[in-house]
Amino acid sequence: DGSMSCLMSISETSYKRLAALQKVMTLKDLSISSGAGVNTADVLSPVDMGVFAGRPCRPMTDPIVDIDVVLRFLSNTRRRQNLLARQAGTSRRMVLRSMLEVVDSVRAP
Repeated sequence: DGSMSCLMSISETSYKRLAALQKVMTLKDLSISSGAGVNTADVLSPVDMGVFAGRPCRPMTDPIVDIDVVLRFLSNTRRRQNLLARQAGTSRRMVLRSMLEVVDSVRAP
């Protein structure tokens, strides 16, 4: 619905890694499916996909990573995770490490 439930600060390295993954998952690769077989093109609105009224829009440039999008990474097979991470310029292991940083920062008092 476009609302925000939590804002948190993460390291610049993790931000860059997760932002690159988000870009790959939303702009470059529209065929990612969740474990339930839902296609991201079915989940994300046209505005989220960079299209409004049939015209391409400028991609979001705000320094925000949508963790709901990034967490879809986990629902893919390990082979697919490796491919997505490589397309984002990193490794699966480093993506998982960045995700763990996000989880740890949510748990922190």
